[in-house]
Amino acid sequence: MGRGPAGSPGGLEVLSPEKRASNLASFLQVCRFPPASDYEGDGKVNLATWTSSGSAVGTWSVTSTSTGGKLLALPKLGVAGDVPVPGDYDGDGKTDQATWNPATGIWTVTLSSTNKTATTTLAANKGEVAVPGDYDGDGRTDMATWNQTTGVWTVLPSSDPKKTPVTVHLGQTGDTPVPGDYDGDGRTDAATWNPNSGVWTIIFSSDPKRTPVPVSLPAQKGQTAVPGDYDGDGQTDVATWNPNTGVWSVILSSTGVNQPVAVATLGGKGDIPVPIDFDGDGRTDVATWRDGKWSIIPSSDLTRTPVTIPLGTAADVPLPRSPH
Repeated sequence: MGRGPAGSPGGLEVLSPEKRASNLASFLQVCRFPPASDYEGDGKVNLATWTSSGSAVGTWSVTSTSTGGKLLALPKLGVAGDVPVPGDYDGDGKTDQATWNPATGIWTVTLSSTNKTATTTLAANKGEVAVPGDYDGDGRTDMATWNQTTGVWTVLPSSDPKKTPVTVHLGQTGDTPVPGDYDGDGRTDAATWNPNSGVWTIIFSSDPKRTPVPVSLPAQKGQTAVPGDYDGDGQTDVATWNPNTGVWSVILSSTGVNQPVAVATLGGKGDIPVPIDFDGDGRTDVATWRDGKWSIIPSSDLTRTPVTIPLGTAADVPLPRSPH
């Protein structure tokens, strides 16, 4: 995606899955940033789910890439009301189990390098959402929140020994946070998407002036934002998914042209979009999840029949995202 003039605004709507998947829809609205998903540190994506309710709440089901898809032996972490926010918080190349409680502002992380669990509090206000990412570019996930009322992004830089919060202003009520590395400098950029106008607004971390840049992706009713690196150039691409048609529309940053391309067709109403780099070629693959069934079209062959993999139940939250 280039940083030139934005296109014409479109009318987008927030994802509204069927009621039976309402718990997953709620998760997507609370934590929109794609978390890491390499729990073994081998550079390969692990499919994962987190159980959000019931007697199994806090269960992490993660497939192993080295043992034929068997589940990793991971301890429970999290309670009802928490949000799963996995990431590489210690910078050892492995995804750490982590949760965030929107009521208390407490982040609970089990570091893979020590197997010890620690808590950190980032003061939370009503309506805030978790937006973890590597905002300082040190290779470690930073704890961060976005306030939809004030538009304030609050980040605890892992590179700062004092953990002094850093704030950035972007967004307003009605926006959805869609952070990613849109300029490819190795740091997460603050970004929002407005479902009514279709406008994405990005503050590039490489811009010392922190000037918000608008980008528009023509949209149709019912679409949701699904950012990812679909062309493998190291930059997050602006993208949407339409559950009515199954079409994934992407503005490829490598082309330098702010025109969307329909990269694939997959999914429908009631599905949850879960883009990941499943085949390990450095490009985000289109994928959906519903009630424990994963459907994935590898970017290495977009014409092939989707790969289907069972993992999880209707009470789970899918955590398949690839690390940035």
